[in-house]
Amino acid sequence: MKKQLLFLTAFAVFYCGAYAQTILGVDVSHYQGTITWSQVKNPGGKTFAWAKATEGVGYTDADFVTNATNGTAAGVVMGPIISPILKQTLLPLKPVTF
Repeated sequence: MKKQLLFLTAFAVFYCGAYAQTILGVDVSHYQGTITWSQVKNPGGKTFAWAKATEGVGYTDADFVTNATNGTAAGVVMGPIISPILKQTLLPLKPVTF
């Protein structure tokens, strides 16, 4: 039984590994400035990107709409980064007892 399990494991690692594929992506925000999305897609090879959209309830990234629109037009699958900020006044910390 151990030999069979070892064989199946080795087979899976070596055979299936030959067909493995890495999907590459990036995360962007206004800090990157103007992005040439055609360079991100080709020759950069990135297939997806996360673009910062918000941080807390009072901040929206100024370049989110531009990044999402231009990235999609270049063939990059786009997703938003929505960053919550929890203030201690809203979420008081209490000691935990078990």
